Amino acid sequence: MTKLSIGIIGILTVSVVLLACGGQTSSPGVVVKVEPDSIQSDAGEEIVVTVRVEQTNGGRGISGGELNLAFEPEVLQVLGIAPGDLFGPSPLVGAEIVDNESGTLTYALARRGATSAPTPAAAFAQITFKVADTASDGSYDLTVTKVGLADEAFQDIPDITLRSGTVNL
Repeated sequence: MTKLSIGIIGILTVSVVLLACGGQTSSPGVVVKVEPDSIQSDAGEEIVVTVRVEQTNGGRGISGGELNLAFEPEVLQVLGIAPGDLFGPSPLVGAEIVDNESGTLTYALARRGATSAPTPAAAFAQITFKVADTASDGSYDLTVTKVGLADEAFQDIPDITLRSGTVNL
């Protein structure tokens, strides 16, 4: 066989395998979303939102992660962040950085002990905001700007879809 024939056979083999798999990769997709996706509030009130993680295809164990969120600092101020149940009952906090002047937060958590697969859908974090007393009526974004997650083998989990939320006054 010539090198060209071997190359063509290799390409055809890969194509058949991809078609048999439906073009899907072996890693499941993950959705990270703000819940509720839209919340109604008034000036001066406190609101609580949850950032939730759901696997959309199969499931891996989720051992750790970092969440980055942006918000309107003239309208919203973070009062507190609490871990959800995604990483078990007492996760390690790697970072809790809130910048209410620029309207950003970074929150990193890791599971203590072993990680079982699959990790069921659960809350990454609950965030309490205070709506400014002087906030004008309107719609304000809670933007999930970046999320990194590690699986049970401490490998990055690809294919993460981010869904942001809004606060309506």
